[in-house]
Order: sequence, then structure tokens, then C-alpha cells
Amino acid sequence: MRPRIDETLRDLFQADLLSYVLPTGTTMYVLAMLAVLYVYVGRSERSGLSAYHALGSSIYGMAAGLIGTRVFYLLETFDRTIEHPAVIPGCFRPDHVVGCLSG
Repeated sequence: MRPRIDETLRDLFQADLLSYVLPTGTTMYVLAMLAVLYVYVGRSERSGLSAYHALGSSIYGMAAGLIGTRVFYLLETFDRTIEHPAVIPGCFRPDHVVGCLSG
């Protein structure tokens, strides 16, 4: 696996200060989803769809994306999932979903 850029910068500068400057993956995910939501709702209003319906469909889309990625992970690691079925409830823990949504 390739080293992540934040790990490389930490090793290069020997400082944990970068952990306060560089955002985590979860933060970037939340910011990207909010940016897409903003653009989608804005364009939907200009095309005649109400902001209420655009916001509702995007929230359902985000939730379906979160659940879909968990199901995809379980299917990708199907052999491990069958051998260790205890990982299934762990994939849908509320703190994973809340962490993804809250940043």
C-alpha cells in the first residue's frame, strides 16, 4: 500500500502539528458531500424542482451510498464474512455512520 500524504509529511517534518492542519478522510468526505449537496440543490431550483424535494432526494442518496458501501465491502470480502459472521453487525455500527456524517 502506498504511504498516505499526511504520513509522508509527518515523517518529513517530524511534527504532529500537521494533524491539526491536514483534514482527515472523514472531514473531506463530509465537505465533498456538502459541496455536492449545495450544487445539486442550486441547480435543481434553477431547473424547476423545489429545494425541498432536491434536499430530500440527496439525503436519501447519501444514506443509500453509506449503506451501499458497507454492503459492497461485505460482498467483496465474502469469504472472510462467511468465516467470521461477527463482522456483519460491526459494519453497520451507528458510530461509523455518525462519524461519516458529522466529520
